[in-house]
Amino acid sequence: MEATSLDKNYPFVKFLGEEKRNAFASLSEADKMRVTNAINAKPVYDEASICSVWEAVLAKTEVNEKWLTSIPSEFLPLWEAASMDVKERIIRQSKVYNLNTEYQIKNFWQTRGLGATFNSEVGAINESAKPEEMTDAKLASLGYTESYIESIKKGLGRYNKR
Repeated sequence: MEATSLDKNYPFVKFLGEEKRNAFASLSEADKMRVTNAINAKPVYDEASICSVWEAVLAKTEVNEKWLTSIPSEFLPLWEAASMDVKERIIRQSKVYNLNTEYQIKNFWQTRGLGATFNSEVGAINESAKPEEMTDAKLASLGYTESYIESIKKGLGRYNKR
């Protein structure tokens, strides 16, 4: 991770020496989040204090953070690439769910929508426009034979008698 983005995402690294910065950069995203959350809960501004919080956080795994440390491997790259807004949303959601078993954690990650993409470019709907007629040529281009189309027309024709 580049030093400027590391400083931007984790402001407390400005107080660390070069060796500790590199050690922090080599941590997994889940561990970085755990350290950041602990430092945000009780801010510290010197290298020794930051390192002691860092070591204390990594030494123990809290029960409510098991969902992050046991993230399924297929979701780890998506989590690491997610924006801070998405990460914060998922962290808030994790506090609402009971995430004790591997099944619960996997289901949690599968239902977060990390892999889903949203297509915001949807065409305008014109409700007054008439749908285009399906001609026999268009139906044939869909792979239907003429005899099949005629049998469907004949079958539907008996409902169309008024």
